[in-house]
Amino acid sequence: MSATTLESRPEPAAISCARGAEAWPLRRSLTRVTVAWMFGAIWFNVITGAPIVAFAKGLGASYFQFGLLAAIPYVAALFSLPGSLFAERHGGRKSIFLNAFYIQRGLCFGVAAVPVLLLWLKGSQGASVAVSVLLVLMFLMHAVGAAGSPSWVSWMADVVPKRIRGSYFSKRRQWGIVSAVPAALATGWGLEYLAGVPSASSPLPGVSAVVFWTAVLIGVTAFFGIADIALFRPLPHTPRPVVTGSSLLQSIAVPLKDRPFMTMSLFVGAINFTVGFTNQFAMVYVIDRLGVGQVQVQLMLLVAPMLLQLAMLPAWGAAVDRMGRKPLLMIAGLGLIPMGFGWCAMGQGGTGMAWLGYVLFAGGSALWTGIEVANFNGVLDAGGRAETGGGSGYHAVNTVVINLAGCGGGLIAGLVATALADWHWQPFAAFGALDFYDALFALSGLMRAAALIVLAPLIVEPAAKSVGQTLRFIIRYSATGIRDRLAFDSRQDVRTPTLPAVCATIRPEEPADVRSAA
Repeated sequence: MSATTLESRPEPAAISCARGAEAWPLRRSLTRVTVAWMFGAIWFNVITGAPIVAFAKGLGASYFQFGLLAAIPYVAALFSLPGSLFAERHGGRKSIFLNAFYIQRGLCFGVAAVPVLLLWLKGSQGASVAVSVLLVLMFLMHAVGAAGSPSWVSWMADVVPKRIRGSYFSKRRQWGIVSAVPAALATGWGLEYLAGVPSASSPLPGVSAVVFWTAVLIGVTAFFGIADIALFRPLPHTPRPVVTGSSLLQSIAVPLKDRPFMTMSLFVGAINFTVGFTNQFAMVYVIDRLGVGQVQVQLMLLVAPMLLQLAMLPAWGAAVDRMGRKPLLMIAGLGLIPMGFGWCAMGQGGTGMAWLGYVLFAGGSALWTGIEVANFNGVLDAGGRAETGGGSGYHAVNTVVINLAGCGGGLIAGLVATALADWHWQPFAAFGALDFYDALFALSGLMRAAALIVLAPLIVEPAAKSVGQTLRFIIRYSATGIRDRLAFDSRQDVRTPTLPAVCATIRPEEPADVRSAA
C-alpha cells in the first residue's frame, strides 16, 4: 500500500458520525480512558517489575528460569496475530477486549496464590513445581493480553480523533505516572523491609515472608487491574463489519505491503533489538557492581525515569501531532546512541558514578517513550483507516515485529555475554579494564547509530517537518514550564458535548466513535 493511498482513502462508513445516534460526550470518553489507566499503571508496574522478580527469586528460580521470565512477554506477543484475525472475524472489538483482559487480570490471582499453595502443601519439594507453574501462568497472562490488545487499539482509533492522538495518549501516560510513582516507592520500601524479615515470621509454614507478602501484593494489585478494564464497560462502541474468507487474511497481508508502515515498524524494532543489550544487563550491573538497595533500585529504575517521562511526554505528544512521527523517531533515536556508550563511562568511575545511573536510566526511558509515542500514533493512524474495517492487523504486525526484535536482542546479548564472560581488556593504563558489560553497552550504541543511518531515512511521511524544526519546537514547548501539563490545552481539546457538534468539528479523516454501546 502506498503512502498516497493511505492518505487519500476515505474513512469506513462504520465509524462515521451518524446523525440521530445517541449522543456520547467525547470529553467524557477520553477522561474515562485516562482514569482507567491510572489504575492500570499500578497493576502494570507491579506485575512486570521488581515484585515479580522478588517473588520468583523467593520461589527459588534459576538463572535460566529468570531468562524465560524475561522472554515471556516477547514470545506471548505472537498471540496478537490470531487475536487480530479473531477481531476482524468477530467485529465486536469491545467484547473481545473486555473478555480477554478480564481473564488476564484474573490470572494474577492464580499467579499469586497457586505457587504459594504448592510451597505450603509440599514444602521445599514443591519449589521447582511452583516456579514452573509461575512461568506457565505468566505466559498465559501475557498471551491473553496480547490476543486482546489489537481489539483495544482498533477501538481507540475510533474513540480518539486523529488531531489530538499524540497529545491525548501522552497526557494519559502522564496520569498513569502520577499514580505509579507513589506505588513504586511504597513497593521498593516494602521489598527492602521484607528482605530483613526472617522466614519464621511468615503466616504460612514453609513459605518465606518475602514470598507470602509479595503474593499478597500481586493479589491486591490485581483488583487495580480489574478496575482498569471495568471502567471501559460503559464506553461507546460501534461494531465493525464482519470480515471473512480472503478478506480476513488481507487484514494481515495489507500491513505487510504497506511500505511506510513497515519501515517505521522495522526502525522501532531495530532500536528495540538494541535495548536487550542494555536494559536487563544494566539492571544487573547496577545491583552487582554498585550494590544498591531495593529502595534505590526503585528510585533509579522506576521513579527517576517516570518523573522525566512526566516532564517530556507533553512535548513528545505535541511534536507528533504538529510536526510528524518521523522527526520525533529520529530525534529520540539519536538521543539513545550516547545512552548506550554512557554505561561504559559509568564503569570507569566505579561506585562514585552511581549518579550517572539515574541519568542513563531516566534519559533512556524518556527517549524510548518518545519512540513509543510516535510508533503508537502511526499504528492508530494506519489501523484507523484500514480498508478491512477494524485495522487490528496493523497493531498485530507492529507488535510482532517489535517484540521479535526485542526477544532476538535479548537472546543474542545473552550469547555475547556468555562468550565474553572471562574477557578483559585495558586499552590504556589510565583506563579501567573493560569486560563483557562494556562490550554489550558499546555494541548497543553502535547498532543504534546503524539503525538511525540505514533505516530512519527510509521512513516516508510527506507532511512531516524537518528534524531541526521539530527539535526547536520541542525545546520551545518544554521551556514554557509545567503550567497546565496535567490538563488538556484548550486549543487542542475537543470540548463539544453533543454528537452533532462533534460531527461538525471532526474532519472526515479523524474518526470519533461516539455512538452508544451496542
